[in-house]
Amino acid sequence: MNGNETIIDSGSVAKKKPSLLYLILAVLCAVFLWFYVAGVDTDMAEKKFTYIPIALENSDKLLSDKGFSVLSGHGATADITVSGRKADISKLKASDIVCWVDLDGVSAAGDTKLTVKYELPDGMSVVSCYPQTVTVYADESATVPVPVKINVISMTKPGDIEISAPVLSQTTVNVTGPAKLLETVKNATVSLDLGNVTDSFDILGTVMLTDSDGNKVESPYVKCAVNQITVSYKVYKTKSVPLKVDFLSGYLGEDDVNVKITPATVKLKGDPDVIDGLEFVDLKTFDESFLSAPVSNTALSYDSLVLPEGVQLNDPDVYKSGFDVELRLLNSSAEITVPLSGENVTVIAPAGLDYSFDREALNLSFRGRADALSALNPADIKIRIDLSSFDTEGIKSAVPVKVEFQSSSEAYVLGEYYVTANLTLQGNLKKLGIMY
Repeated sequence: MNGNETIIDSGSVAKKKPSLLYLILAVLCAVFLWFYVAGVDTDMAEKKFTYIPIALENSDKLLSDKGFSVLSGHGATADITVSGRKADISKLKASDIVCWVDLDGVSAAGDTKLTVKYELPDGMSVVSCYPQTVTVYADESATVPVPVKINVISMTKPGDIEISAPVLSQTTVNVTGPAKLLETVKNATVSLDLGNVTDSFDILGTVMLTDSDGNKVESPYVKCAVNQITVSYKVYKTKSVPLKVDFLSGYLGEDDVNVKITPATVKLKGDPDVIDGLEFVDLKTFDESFLSAPVSNTALSYDSLVLPEGVQLNDPDVYKSGFDVELRLLNSSAEITVPLSGENVTVIAPAGLDYSFDREALNLSFRGRADALSALNPADIKIRIDLSSFDTEGIKSAVPVKVEFQSSSEAYVLGEYYVTANLTLQGNLKKLGIMY
């Protein structure tokens, strides 16, 4: 072996060559993959979206600052073509795109052309947008009162039931919006399904703005001050009810007096439960002690009717002429003379004064049941005369006389009685010269 020669182990050389080759291949693969991925990620694409809603922004600010409401322009849409990386475009949805016009650009009533603005996710751009502008019509805002109209969709009721006209919690509602559009609003309609009606009730109805033909007026710029209204219905039942009169002391029964009332009945309406239980109506209570004549006629106003609460005349005009009442007494009266000096006469005299009366006896008239009249006796009558309120001499006229029965009786005294009393100083007081 020469000294310039180098012996190389073939085995060791063979082991190093494969490691270098693998490294080179790995680098080439990485470079290729990077270029591939970069090429795919930077591949651009376009996508078209249609009917994207265009919002009208700052409508409240337009109303508060300038007094305008938008009459047209709402509901507009745009067709937009968007460009971006293919991977992003494939994931893009219509809901990711926001379009609007800014109503802050409206400065006067009438038409205003506003530019469509849009907002997209990052990394995307708009290739085209149609339309690029939206024309809105703005008008001065106004508030007008609108009458409430009730629309009954369905209702059933028994045949003897009447329903009153509806009573509303309010008869008008205030509606605010563009003046031109408000001209078409004629009613605030409340539609009600009343079902089967048997009793009085309240119902809550929803307000819907309608035009003269009953069609609904819809606009996001028209606002009603209330959404619901309470409607009250009264349910009535009608019935003809006989009239009757009463007597204060109850001495007169059906056999003692004939009562004729013209008209004899009244037609009433009221709560069904009350009407059903009503058998008669009191017209007047007579004090029979003042019915001196055998026949008495009285004209009474319809205001004399005593009606239960919640009941009224069905047709008041029919009864405005009032009622005529004829009382025909069937039993005769009786007269009794009672001496004023008898034991059944009580006189309450003032101290120190003597008294005398302008008559010796009272002629009293009585009426009542026939058997009670025939049984009358002067001894059964009590008379009481009270002079205690007088304290001076002189003639005292119209002193009332109280007439009573010693025991119960079915007869009564007719009218009122009075005497004239003459009061004088007692004899011993005169001698002493005492004066009052």
